[in-house]
Amino acid sequence: MEERKLITRKIRPYIVGFICLLCFYSYEFIDDFSNHYYTTLDHHKKAKNNRTLALNKVKEFAKGSIVYSEYLEQKSITDATWKEYQKVKQEEKVFGFRSLQLFWERFGLFLGFFAYALFNLFRSFYFESKNIGNKVLHGFIISVCMFYFFWIFQQFQDFPKIAYYAMTFVSAGVVVWTVYLITKYQGHYINKLKKTISQLAAFSFLNTRDEKKPEMFELFRELSED
Repeated sequence: MEERKLITRKIRPYIVGFICLLCFYSYEFIDDFSNHYYTTLDHHKKAKNNRTLALNKVKEFAKGSIVYSEYLEQKSITDATWKEYQKVKQEEKVFGFRSLQLFWERFGLFLGFFAYALFNLFRSFYFESKNIGNKVLHGFIISVCMFYFFWIFQQFQDFPKIAYYAMTFVSAGVVVWTVYLITKYQGHYINKLKKTISQLAAFSFLNTRDEKKPEMFELFRELSED
């Protein structure tokens, strides 16, 4: 029974990771729109073109009239306001998003996921160094965040998706490896400090009078708790 619980606990992160994989990337297997959508859109475009042809005939027929002069005047005003709108629209954009709010909606969300996964990845290396499943799970979440960071900040809309995925997994691997090196270095440093403290404690024990040893033990207890 205990062995079964241990096995379940070990494979649980892989199951969660697989579920996350389905949730994050399953949209790739779904078409953007249905065939019916594209059919109706094509019919609308054709009808719109026919309408434009008919409207051009009306304009040609009305040339020289007062109504046509009024139309030209309003068209000039409309074109000027449209240009002003387009200018302001471009100024509002942030990394391809229409506004700062829309940019931060996506970036802030995945920045939070990234911070969460990075924090738990550090914890995994510190407190569960032999639990590979947790590292895989949080490494995967980091890779998803990296994917969306590339998508948010990329400047070329025709960037190949395969390049996204390649950069995603490479960058996520670099992050995980960096965390591993940092925790490994800090682990060596902490072990070195513990060894130094142990040597100091042994030296102090041998060279401290018996009546002072309780105070010495209390001091080392406080240091170990800090």
